[in-house]
Amino acid sequence: MALNDSVQGLRDFKDEFLLTYPMGLDETGEIAAAYRVGSIPTFVMIDRSGMIANVIVGAMSEAAMAAEAEALLK
Repeated sequence: MALNDSVQGLRDFKDEFLLTYPMGLDETGEIAAAYRVGSIPTFVMIDRSGMIANVIVGAMSEAAMAAEAEALLK
């Protein structure tokens, strides 16, 4: 989730770092407040039923994110 950014800012960030995974955009910070995100980066993993399954604070590789997502899909 890009926080307090614009659509173009998010696209530029993804392009610069060659990121291919889906990212959301929180232009106002409302979503971050709802999920009590206190630092960036924070990864909130949501399960199939829409519940928070895991919260990871700090940098995470794309491989680690993929492993977390795969675990949620099992």
